[in-house]
Amino acid sequence: MPPISSQAGRNDLCPCDSGKKFKHCCLKKTEAEQSLWQRVNAAIKHVQADITGFAGAHFRDLVDFAWSDYEFGAAKGAFDPKSEDFGVFMPYFIYRWQPADGQKLPSGDATIAQAYLRSHGNELNDLERKAVEVGISEPVSFYEVLETRPGEDFVLKELFSGESLPVKERVGSSHVRPGDIIYAQLAPFPGITTMHFCSPLLIPPRYKPDIIAYRRDLQRNYKIRKLTLKHVTRYEEDVRELYLYLRDALTSPPRLANTDGDPYVPHTLTYEVGSAEVAFDALASLAWGMSKEEVLEAGDAAYNADGSLRKVELQWMKKGNRQMKSWENTVLGTLALNGRSLVAEVNSAERAAKLRSEIEKRLGLAAVHKETKTNPIDRAKFAHSGEKDLSLDVSRQRAGAGKTPRGMDQEELLKIPEVREKMRAMMQKQVEDWVRTKIPALGGRTPLQAVKTVDGREMVEALLLDYERTVQQGFPESIRPDMSVLRKLLGLGK
Repeated sequence: MPPISSQAGRNDLCPCDSGKKFKHCCLKKTEAEQSLWQRVNAAIKHVQADITGFAGAHFRDLVDFAWSDYEFGAAKGAFDPKSEDFGVFMPYFIYRWQPADGQKLPSGDATIAQAYLRSHGNELNDLERKAVEVGISEPVSFYEVLETRPGEDFVLKELFSGESLPVKERVGSSHVRPGDIIYAQLAPFPGITTMHFCSPLLIPPRYKPDIIAYRRDLQRNYKIRKLTLKHVTRYEEDVRELYLYLRDALTSPPRLANTDGDPYVPHTLTYEVGSAEVAFDALASLAWGMSKEEVLEAGDAAYNADGSLRKVELQWMKKGNRQMKSWENTVLGTLALNGRSLVAEVNSAERAAKLRSEIEKRLGLAAVHKETKTNPIDRAKFAHSGEKDLSLDVSRQRAGAGKTPRGMDQEELLKIPEVREKMRAMMQKQVEDWVRTKIPALGGRTPLQAVKTVDGREMVEALLLDYERTVQQGFPESIRPDMSVLRKLLGLGK
């Protein structure tokens, strides 16, 4: 029977479906569980505060050595108590860290936790001593959220051994959803399991393939057929190394590139031309798939009193896209003509060189290059995107068979049935193409290829969950594609 919510009213029917009132059925058991959790939680909090103070008072001069070891020698400077890793590093310092080459601490103990027990163990009650023992013995690992009851508890699965268990945790259960991954140490006590500590970073499902691949490497490197929690404890250094990699991937700006794979570096090219009309006639064919009339209309063309072209903007486009197979075209850059000025913008050095060659080949002496400059990127705004790589390109898709009115924003456009249906169809095609797209997280395999193995299937399910979340959050319901089609195509069920 699942745990009973403490939020049920005394005179409500019992959630266990017995047909009895809560007060005559599971109330006493629930109150006993709540009392046990409160006592366990109080014991953990007391020990954490006391042992942290003990470490600061007696071993403060060792913290930078431990910080360097925690970061595998890659620490950037001394330990900062304001670090986001404080809540993970301090348990490592207290329960795991030992001086190099098997040396003991100045106190003669192997770890700070053992020094604390020797000095203060007789002052602890049974639950408090158990809290210290948990910190010493339980593995620190990755746990996937399988089920959650916010404010009550959740069911977690340890991702190396595959073991699942319910965990009583009021605060933590309120901030996660199925599929999320946490790096944590659990605290199993007789009658209840709760959280000892966890990283503040919530790891999204798209990083689960990294953990599965690491699990496979551990099995291969240490010749282990089936990993257990004992193995996880033994190879906890390896697990922490993976955590630090994921931490850096989640908190560092991703690699920015366009869909050709070129590093993302915005460039602006400036030319002086003989006239906007002459330049337009020479450059209009850069807009692949569009007639001159369509380019003029889409580019808000403006004219001089004598009827000659004064101003227009055109998009440099090519057919299709190497990464996004469903794209009809790819916008490589924009060119703005205004009188005798031509300003072009592209997103890489490679495209800047290619476009300059195209302009000078088409216009010859009728175009004088003034300057090419690079534009700074605010990489910090991408730092918490959660993506390791971002492809920053777009496709110009015509939303409907007819002409789209100018000046309309997306919300207004989506009120037009033909536009809405066209956009939905385009997105559905792009989504369905995903199953045949080679994905780096799958080792360059497509989802259709990867699902044929046990590990691959688990990876694909995680990536698909992440894809579903992205679509759910990023697109209005009126044009949202049917994601269930992917599960059918991959044979994954619901």
